[in-house]
Parts: sequence; structure tokens; C-alpha cells
Amino acid sequence: MPRVWPLLLSLAFLLVACGGGTSGPKSGDPPPGQVLSSATAALKDLKSFHFRLDHENGATQIPLNLQLTSAEGDVAVPDRLSGDVKAKAAGTSVSVKVIGIGNETWITNPFTRQWTHLGNISIRDVADPASIVGDAISALKVTALAGHDSVDGADSYHITGQLDSSALQSAFSNADPGLNLDVEAWVGVKDSLPRKVRLKGPVNRDEAPNIVRVVTLSKFNQPVQIQPPK
Repeated sequence: MPRVWPLLLSLAFLLVACGGGTSGPKSGDPPPGQVLSSATAALKDLKSFHFRLDHENGATQIPLNLQLTSAEGDVAVPDRLSGDVKAKAAGTSVSVKVIGIGNETWITNPFTRQWTHLGNISIRDVADPASIVGDAISALKVTALAGHDSVDGADSYHITGQLDSSALQSAFSNADPGLNLDVEAWVGVKDSLPRKVRLKGPVNRDEAPNIVRVVTLSKFNQPVQIQPPK
């Protein structure tokens, strides 16, 4: 049995040597404000990306009396989104599809699977990952560089900070001002692309105080076609 320990130590050394994990700040790292400014600019230059929105705790209220727990899909900048949403309706887990184009949004009925046009309800009433990430990284205060992490295989700055919920009003139509959120952001070292944002805390006073949302972006600038449902 003692022979196992040298093997485990060797594996741990290899993981550290290969950069497979978390590391602290490095000499020459830019200040967090500069990293976030570059990330804001890089996000604005994107043509498309893939997104995933998860909840570690809680859920987000969306139309049709659904509680969104996760969503995944694609965004074509500036105003097109297509995604698959997992939610809860009256305590039952359901799956729906969502398409947003400009100020128009369509969602499938969780029981009939038929498309429903939501009229003047915009995609930010359902899930707007671009606005969530953009608002978070541009409004962060009291920032600090926690170190480096690998996100989707890319070396990324790990930045921590805080923001007021009022900064998220373009991402959440029901956001109330005056609520403090703890935020973590991961930004690619080589390309300045925002790869992940974690928001801890409610955006309005009806949400659970321990709600945590995580938005992950990937597949940047790959071809995406999003059209209204037929």
C-alpha cells in the first residue's frame, strides 16, 4: 500500500506542471479593471456564441408561469437567440424551446409543444446571456484578481467583485435596484473573451437570497442561423 503514495505524488506534480487546475496571480498580470475593459470590448465585437445558463441555487421566473433552472443555445449578435430551456411548472420539470428575434419572442408550450408568440415580451424576460455577461463585467466594483483558471481549455483570469442589481436592469426586466451581488468573472488571457460569469444573490426582492446563476460562453464566432418558428 505505501507504494501508492509515490504514484499519487507524481500525478499531482504532473497536474501542476501541466497547468491543469487553479493558480494564483502571476507576475505581470494586468490589473482587473483593465482585464474587464478588454473583455467588454471583446464581447461587443462578437458575431455569435454558444451559451449555457445554470442555477446552482434557486430559479428565474419567466413567462407562462415557468421557473427557469437552465438554458442552453446560441446567440447571433445583435438580437437573435435560440435555446432549449429546462424549467419547473407547478412543481413539474418541463422542457421548452425559445426563439428571440429583436423584440419578438416565441416559446413552445411545455405540454402541447406548440409554438406560442409572446407578443411584446422580449428575450430578456426569458434568458439574455449577452446582457447578463456584458452588464456584469462592465459594472463590477471592488474588483480583485483571484488568479488563473482553465475554462473550456483556455487559460483565464479569475476576477472577483461586486455590483448593484440596478446594473442588471437591461438583462433582467424585473431587476430591483439596491441589492448587492457577489460576482466572479473568467476572462481569456489570450483573447480577452468573457468565458464565464457567476452571480451570487437576487436581482429582485422576490427571489431567494441564496440564488446563484452561472453563465458560460463558448464557440465564439461560429456560423449561426436563427429564424422565426414555422
